Amino acid sequence: MAHNSSPFLALHGVNSVKPRLLAGLGPLESALAFAAALRIAHESEADTLADALIRQLEAWPVPSKDNHSWIAALRNRRSRKHLYIARRTCDPALINAWRHLSAPHRRRAMHLLQGRVHQVLAAALRQAAASESIARFIGDSGDPTLLTALLPIISDADPRAASAAEESLVHVSQTLAPCPASHDFPSPSSFEYLEVAPKSISVESLAALRAQLADLCITFPDHRRKGVLAAAVSLLGSASIAFGGDPLGRWFLDEAAGSHPALRSMLRRGTGPLSRARAWEWLTRPALATAVEERLGRADSPDEFAAVLERSHLLENPRRAARLDGLRQRRRIPLLPALDAVAPLSPSARRGVPRMPGVDEPELLALLPDPDDAARLGAAAALPCTSVLDFCFDPSEPIARFAAVRWWLGVGGVSGQERSRVAANLTRSPHPSVRRLGSAFLQHSRRDAAANLDLLRAAIRTTSGEDRLRAIQHARRLGLQRSIELELLSILSAAADSEAVLASAVSALGEAGSNSSAEAVELCLSHALPRIRSNAAESLVKRSLGRGDLAAQSPRLYDSLIEMKSDPSHRVRASAIRAMLRAACPEWGGTGFEPAAADELLKMLEDDRPMHRLAGLWAAEHAGEGESIRRRWDQLASRVAHLAAEDPDDAVQRRAVWCARRLLSRDAGPSIPELSR
Repeated sequence: MAHNSSPFLALHGVNSVKPRLLAGLGPLESALAFAAALRIAHESEADTLADALIRQLEAWPVPSKDNHSWIAALRNRRSRKHLYIARRTCDPALINAWRHLSAPHRRRAMHLLQGRVHQVLAAALRQAAASESIARFIGDSGDPTLLTALLPIISDADPRAASAAEESLVHVSQTLAPCPASHDFPSPSSFEYLEVAPKSISVESLAALRAQLADLCITFPDHRRKGVLAAAVSLLGSASIAFGGDPLGRWFLDEAAGSHPALRSMLRRGTGPLSRARAWEWLTRPALATAVEERLGRADSPDEFAAVLERSHLLENPRRAARLDGLRQRRRIPLLPALDAVAPLSPSARRGVPRMPGVDEPELLALLPDPDDAARLGAAAALPCTSVLDFCFDPSEPIARFAAVRWWLGVGGVSGQERSRVAANLTRSPHPSVRRLGSAFLQHSRRDAAANLDLLRAAIRTTSGEDRLRAIQHARRLGLQRSIELELLSILSAAADSEAVLASAVSALGEAGSNSSAEAVELCLSHALPRIRSNAAESLVKRSLGRGDLAAQSPRLYDSLIEMKSDPSHRVRASAIRAMLRAACPEWGGTGFEPAAADELLKMLEDDRPMHRLAGLWAAEHAGEGESIRRRWDQLASRVAHLAAEDPDDAVQRRAVWCARRLLSRDAGPSIPELSR
């Protein structure tokens, strides 16, 4: 015993003990002396003593297969006894002072205790070590199997020990959570836990832990430790509450439990990915409706978006999808991050982007260069058929084949020039199956082009009324105006069809591009029907855009428009004014100066006839931004505002409101709307 007490006295500064007393001590005696001093040391001295003890323990050889000297030493009964005594005494001493040790010393001590954590903890509990130190030690270990020893400390009479146990419970339970929870339940103290690799837990141990945790959740009104609820949130997965099959699930389903108000508050105020993931999973729980709505309405970090995107498959549940639709009608629910924040997300999160309701084409097209095949395939399936063309050239053959088939089926049964061009490009694909599809599409397009053109010509020649009108419109969509020019000229020469058919034929002839069609349309400028005159003027001006000043390069057309701007028909009058102002825009080769048309537009907005004011508003929306309009902008804006506020005609007033919005948000760049109406 003299050897055990002398180092202890020397370490505590007793001058009567000479240094020579320590000279004869062996490794075992030195370690025991440091351990004894560490048990009763002040917290300011604990770190220094722990350093000395750890140095002494680190000096001992570590057992291994190749360390024959260690194996030989263990054959000696005295060596085995010394090792047993050292472990039984020194290890619990380190744990007892754990709360006072710095992070580097705790890391070194944890390395020494590696593989013996359970035995060391059991020895510390038998020797009644400090509860706060035990709680911190379990938190540093990161071992969820030790939580059953931690939970009783939450009800400890010492508030510091109870708080340490609460923090350690939250820290370790986060390793079992599906996503990080540190932002949702931050530690209130300055204690920094060691970073360790996640450890597994058996099914039996997890069941025992969940049962004990359920008891603490039930008694929450007594201890008021929110860390218990935080740990419960980490462990409450969808499977555990689907049927209430374990004690923790039954507590969660008991809406009358006294801890549920605190649980709802915690969910509502959460700021991390775990709380948002749970809100997404608990979307169909009526008792949590308000808390879920508030939590899903906030997302400030990519991890919060990823927590929902990784669980996008839950929308396959019709009840959850209907509930989400109801929430989105009442408030904004952010489901997708910014476009530049999609790429850094995890692959499982990027795969969830196409499943989200309200996803737009830009978000889906942003996945085009994604390295994950499943994400690109989901985007190709979610895009409209007409927008999936880029995925037809994907480096993955299954994705390219899927996109090619989807594009072909979605374009329509009638082939056009663009359809044939894309099919020809597919024949040069690096994927054999896509090349075969491209060849089949191309052959089909060539066969259909002639057959469909014959059908359209026959429909225009032999049918009448709505059928003839649909055939002309279909030919315009396919760009076949030049191919049906003779049929259109025959319609105009006969002049026996309805006004709608004649007007559509005039517009199609104006787009045909030949001189004969232009001459036929020019004759329609003096037609008896206003709609025919209007469409003729618009078609001819559309042919002239971009060729220079209209008065200089088409004087006859310009003179006709000058007369038509005072036409008694509101439709003809508005079309002529709009056409003149549009042709004068510098973007299309005009001088920007057309004062006669601009003044006539202002007169239309003051006309006594409601239909003329209504047509004038339409012309104002599409008049362009030439110099004549800019000089009269104040007058134009004032008159539109007056019509929006005080016009007695409801239709004019509604159109004026829409016109005011369009004028205020007008883009500076040129745009050509469809000229024929």
